[in-house]
Amino acid sequence: LVLERHYVVGGFSHSFRRKGFEFDVGVHYVGDVQRRLSNLRRISDYVTEGRLDWARMHDVFDVLVYPDRRYDVVAGPQAFQDRLRHDFPGEERAVSEYLQLVNQSTTGHFVAKMAGQSLPPEVLAISRRTTLSVLEQLTSNRRLMSVLTGQWGNYAHPPAQSSFLTHALFVKHYLFGAAYPVG
Repeated sequence: LVLERHYVVGGFSHSFRRKGFEFDVGVHYVGDVQRRLSNLRRISDYVTEGRLDWARMHDVFDVLVYPDRRYDVVAGPQAFQDRLRHDFPGEERAVSEYLQLVNQSTTGHFVAKMAGQSLPPEVLAISRRTTLSVLEQLTSNRRLMSVLTGQWGNYAHPPAQSSFLTHALFVKHYLFGAAYPVG
């Protein structure tokens, strides 16, 4: 089985330098592998026989830069929520409801998949809605919506086209931060 093709074995996770800048390709960070008991870390350890080391990234593992300011994406559910509440005063309810929807939909998804069942009706319903339509139900603050969906490039569909369930799965994946493969 060949999962990649490169002149260096493991090339999908290598880095290189050009004109004084360092670049990485392929897998540059992965969520939820820095927690030893997470399911993804257990899978990683099993598949690699524990030979793949992960370096935990800083608590600010992503930055969204706008012309007038920057927004840090921080690790940890409470820190993530606190930062959003600080950056968007008056939107505390929208932030709380957003995170509740993320948790409800992802938990329902995983429970159903593990039990070999179809999605619960409420998860199926939200999976049929776009990320943008769900956010418009929570807030009219376009900047908040933009920040909440700032990582949409990870799943390649803008908020007006992506399923909220897909968006929620990625948000949950990075909620505790990220790590990158050592070497």
